Amino acid sequence: MSCVSGCGDDAQGGDAGTIDGSTDSATDSGDAALSPDGDLDGSPGVDAAGDCVDPDGDGYGTGAGCLGSDCAPDDPERHPGAVEVCDLVDNNCDNQIDELAECALPRIWVFLLAGQSNMVGLGYNTELTGVDTTAVANTAIYYNPSIHANTNALQWLGLAPGFGANEGLFGLELNFGRRLQVHWPGRSVAIIKVAEGGTALHDRWDAPNGDLYQLLVSETQTQLAALAQNYQPQVVGMLWMQGESDAINSGDANAYHSNLTDFMTSLRQVVGIEYMPLAAGLIAIQSLWPYADTVRGATATLSQELGQMDVVETTDLPRHPGDLAHYNTSGNLTLGYRFAESMASMLPSSFHFQAGVSAVQGDGSWLYNDRLGAAVIPMTYDAANQRWAGSDSFQLIGPGWMHPGATRDAELVWWAPHAALVQIDVDVSAGDNGGGDGTWVSIARDNNVLWGPVPIPNNTSEQHSFQLIVQQGQQLQFRTSSGPANDASNDTTAWQLDIDVLDVDP
Repeated sequence: MSCVSGCGDDAQGGDAGTIDGSTDSATDSGDAALSPDGDLDGSPGVDAAGDCVDPDGDGYGTGAGCLGSDCAPDDPERHPGAVEVCDLVDNNCDNQIDELAECALPRIWVFLLAGQSNMVGLGYNTELTGVDTTAVANTAIYYNPSIHANTNALQWLGLAPGFGANEGLFGLELNFGRRLQVHWPGRSVAIIKVAEGGTALHDRWDAPNGDLYQLLVSETQTQLAALAQNYQPQVVGMLWMQGESDAINSGDANAYHSNLTDFMTSLRQVVGIEYMPLAAGLIAIQSLWPYADTVRGATATLSQELGQMDVVETTDLPRHPGDLAHYNTSGNLTLGYRFAESMASMLPSSFHFQAGVSAVQGDGSWLYNDRLGAAVIPMTYDAANQRWAGSDSFQLIGPGWMHPGATRDAELVWWAPHAALVQIDVDVSAGDNGGGDGTWVSIARDNNVLWGPVPIPNNTSEQHSFQLIVQQGQQLQFRTSSGPANDASNDTTAWQLDIDVLDVDP
């Protein structure tokens, strides 16, 4: 990244700071004061006056107050020939911002729903009262019920009662969509639902060859293309309510963990979202399904193995009189509520590293890497010590801290679950002042350095705050490496890291 002006230690934008992104061996505490949000104007917060919007804090930006256009030959994200994306900057340096036709379209969140009869839905429309009888604001649904006859099927309609086994019935989608509007008022939501009663994971939902799995994939691809005519669609989550038909005999139940793993991972690959949030219902325990415990256990176990997967309890939900299998009107409303709460927990508005580390890669949108140059190896979780370990001695990541190896970086990654404008605040300090030559820290987006490397000698700290538009699936990489002598002793480095979603429609 080119230095814009004043690259000396005490000049505007020297060493580490928030303005030009250049580095040297000294510190310049004035950088943060000159530009608290990395935008060159000296004021904190969003640039309401439009003086200079500088998403990567490099001194180039858009607006009258910028030193130049947000392009530089050595900028890996903004240079002639770069791929233009919808991020409010001139990526390809043609003096046009977000010129793609799709950038003018509003965003819409898409949820995939699939399963057997308790996903199909047998709640009675006539038993609904009050707000439950009304349409859900800002929410559309496309429903393929396979063999079930429903006049609302195979078309995009506003979400309302009537998308169950027939148009007089509804499923969990009704209260799921309504509850989403409580969490994200005004957010445009689309639901793609594919379900058929009495179907099993071991055959018809089997990935990649089962006919219902293929139907789900086909409808997802087709309906995303249809939505793309008027929106920028993003698949942000998937709900699964199935397993009863696999709990009838021991062979199918014992294979459920393997089959569900294949189903979930294959579906993520199809939609191209590696850590798409997944919520799966735990089937009820009752006499029709003698191996329900096995299927439930397999589902719960997988949720502890796949990042960004949660489970939803169903055993306590009320069922229709004389019907052990199907949830009644109240049960469907409660089930939809629970699925919405589960999904909201995986799509929070704030992410805090110092609150702890997960035990599974991807949980909470966090990844833990062992990095050597461009080569990255996922770290291994050490359950006994509740920390992540790399291949180098003492290369560790724990709650709120990182320790590099002698030659290998400890890298914490935040994975963006959806496009958003986010606020990043970091406070990095030496966590072990007993010796050694200190550490270096840096922040990158998809391996393009945004800040640093910044030296963290003993008894020092550095702060950095900036706003950034991220696309779904992009990675923000927070790295700690050993000092100039590659001495990894006493290199524990404390990171207070907060990522707050400011706007889901940047």
